[in-house]
Amino acid sequence: MRCPVLVLTGELDANSSPAMARQMAHAAPQGQAVIVNNAKHMVNLTDAARVNQEMLAFLTPAHRHDTAGANDGH
Repeated sequence: MRCPVLVLTGELDANSSPAMARQMAHAAPQGQAVIVNNAKHMVNLTDAARVNQEMLAFLTPAHRHDTAGANDGH
């Protein structure tokens, strides 16, 4: 995969663990993992503002250029 990849999960997510997110991000040349503290599996519902903030930052071209190849954004 050659496109930028954002893998976002909650710190307390047992289904999509932070370790899994980091592994997936590491596998992509332009992968970035974001782990939301104190969040579980439905992080997009329980922490919508944080998820939106991270997605907007990831989708901003300047941000993608600055973090290309980064494996762990947080």
